[in-house]
Order: sequence, then C-alpha cells, then structure tokens
Amino acid sequence: MIKIGRFSKLSLVSVRMLRHFDKLDLLKPTYVDEESGYRYYDESQLIKVSNIILLQKMGFSLSDIKIILDKNTTKEEIKNYLIKYKNDKEEELNKVKEQLALIDKNILRLSRSENIMKYNIERKIIPAYKIAYIRDIIPTFADEGMLWGRLMKGLYSNYPNAVDPQFNMAIYHDKEYKDTNVDVEVGVSIKDSVKEVGEIKVKDMPKMNVLSIIFNGSYEQIGDINIEAVEYAKKNDLEFIGPMFSIYHKGPEEVKSVEEQVTECCYPVK
Repeated sequence: MIKIGRFSKLSLVSVRMLRHFDKLDLLKPTYVDEESGYRYYDESQLIKVSNIILLQKMGFSLSDIKIILDKNTTKEEIKNYLIKYKNDKEEELNKVKEQLALIDKNILRLSRSENIMKYNIERKIIPAYKIAYIRDIIPTFADEGMLWGRLMKGLYSNYPNAVDPQFNMAIYHDKEYKDTNVDVEVGVSIKDSVKEVGEIKVKDMPKMNVLSIIFNGSYEQIGDINIEAVEYAKKNDLEFIGPMFSIYHKGPEEVKSVEEQVTECCYPVK
C-alpha cells in the first residue's frame, strides 16, 4: 500500500483533492490508520485516479464521474453516457459559434458607425391593388421561401400570365414577436381575371397610408429598422394601425448576393 503523500505524487493529484474525493465516496483509501489518521491507497487505484482526471478534463462533474465509475455501471452504459455528453457539447458549441458570429457582425457594424444606421423614412400612400396570396403558420421566418414556392407553383400552373409585377409582399400577422410557428402571408399583385384556386386566395388590398423604409442587404437589419419606424412615429404623433409588411423589390431568388437585395418595410399608420 502507498501513503497518501506518495500516492499524491504518483497520481499527480494534490492531497487536498484526494481527501475531497474521499468525502464524496469517489475514491476511498484502502486503509486508514486509526492512530495516525494516515490514509493508504492500493497501487491499482492509480488507474481509477487517472480515469477521474481524464473525465474531469472532458468537463464531467465529480457527481457524474461517480456514476460513470460506479462498479455496477456497464461499459455499454458508460459508452452511451459519453455519446450523450458529446452530443450535448456539440450543441453547446454550435450555440457558441452562432454567438461569436453575431458578435463579429456587430463589431463590424459598430466599426462602420458609432450609432444605429439611419434609414430614410418616407410617408407614402400604397394604392389599392388585388393580390393572390397564401397565409400559413411556418416553423420560422427562414421558411418563408416555402410559402413562396407553393404560391408561385399554384399560380403559374393555373394562370401563367396573371401576375402583375408591381408587388411581391409578405405580411406578418402575429400580435407579438415570435421566432417559431409564425403567422405569415405571402402575396403577389395580380390581374383582375385571377380567381381563387386550391389554397391560393384572392383579395383586394385597400389604399394604405404607410411609413416606408427601403433598405439593401440582409434581413438582419429589421430590428434596427423597426426602432427607426417607432421613433419616427412617436416624434410625428402617428399610430400604427395594422401589421407590418415587406415588399420585395429584389428578392433572394433574383440576386447573386445578399447585398443586392432590395426590400421595403411598410408600417400602416394614421
């Protein structure tokens, strides 16, 4: 048997930590001298200490390590435990990567300007027009293209020449912000001859007084654009009276890069 001091040197673990392992019933001394209180360990326990340190380096807590190294835990259970832990870590890593990408974007944004980019806001009247549209609940805003695919496929297969290219628009109907299961309507302006077919509906859009902000590039700017619209409305004593909608002057399918996209955010006001 080996005294705790020498065992500490051989295992590269401090005496204080070995005593802590003892309190947790993670690694008990083989023998404790009742008179001196000295702890003694068996040479075979060096392997267990090595495994404890390895699992600590992987990020496992001591309570988890105790479960993993329990005598009744099978190799298959340990394997499954490690696989689950690996999957959890990969998920955490992906979240961190997303956070780092967001940090980089904002560093770039702040290096270009000390303040939120100022957008040109225009009060304008959107004329009345007729649209063919599909409204549905989609998993996320990124899935909006799915609705466009359904709309254009159904429309062109029944009315090949019916689209009036004045407006391609998306209306966001949720009363509060949601990032999943979002209520979105996509529509295109059409000629009067078009009738409802399948899931495609037709309606007349009324003339609207709106705040209009046209911007180029990524839709990630929407948060800043919303701030600009709210501040403008407050300064000019205007009230929002309906859901915000976007008009796509140059959508993702029409351009080669995100920077070439041209979008108009419209906020109905009175």
